[in-house]
Amino acid sequence: MRFLNPLGWVGLLLALPIILLYFLRLRRQEVVVPSLLLWEAILADRRANRPWQKLRHNWLLWLQLLILLTLVAALARPALPATEGLQGQTLILLDGSASMQARAPTGETRFAEAQRLLADLSETLGVNDRVTLLLVGAEPQILVTQGDRLAFRRAVAAAHPTDGRANWATAAVLAAGLASGAEVNTLIVSDGAIAEPLRRLPGEVRFVQVGEPDAPNVGIVALALRRTEAGLTAFARLRNAGPATERTVRFYADGVLVEQRSVTLPAEAQVTLTVAGLPPLAWVEATLSDVPAGHHDALALDDRAWVALSG
Repeated sequence: MRFLNPLGWVGLLLALPIILLYFLRLRRQEVVVPSLLLWEAILADRRANRPWQKLRHNWLLWLQLLILLTLVAALARPALPATEGLQGQTLILLDGSASMQARAPTGETRFAEAQRLLADLSETLGVNDRVTLLLVGAEPQILVTQGDRLAFRRAVAAAHPTDGRANWATAAVLAAGLASGAEVNTLIVSDGAIAEPLRRLPGEVRFVQVGEPDAPNVGIVALALRRTEAGLTAFARLRNAGPATERTVRFYADGVLVEQRSVTLPAEAQVTLTVAGLPPLAWVEATLSDVPAGHHDALALDDRAWVALSG
């Protein structure tokens, strides 16, 4: 459950004056009388209304606090995330790109979140409803065609993300060819990392976002080898998609460690590193390690990169 207006819970502070009123009882006016025999009942009432006495069980107090809690909860606007059902013929495009392997601080990957969401959606399928599931990777795959609830759940559970980009253009063409009938719905389940504009998809198109949109991550986005005047040189470019941090970068030549550096990466910035004077080799590997305490790196896949010497 989440709250659309969490500041509404500040209204619970109104419980303090309500409780305070039960501490501060009514003060009686003192009057001198010749005898107290006939006033015992009044004195008992006076003792019961003495200010700052110990708070006693009072049903009226609990009723007032309950009414206040109900009003404040309504002001906070509690809401449960609800998923739309799958009816009729539905085409589902499941993002299988490398970014779907990014992990939340809880440890769950975006792809696992998408699988869990689709498993919940499968419960809304009727007897005559059919689902076609496409895994959108470098080469889109048809995991199930016109399947029922059981086939759909099996296909979702068996799906795995890839280590490359998603080819959405080919997936859109494939989805259009699989659509049949007048009433077709298309559902895209992705983290939103779609660089290319999508072609027209059949029927009503809905997009389901998974994962954090701005997850912190440091990755190696480019690694190249070039022959320069200083000899064989490796160029690496690091990108920080989060707050400022420090990471350790190691360079290996044919599996042998040749250089290690501690690099400070500003927030939302790129840093280029150069390693010159490499010995004759066949390939170079660069790795990132040592995530500082209190920091989170969403994607481990881009913490390593390889490049081979051509020609």
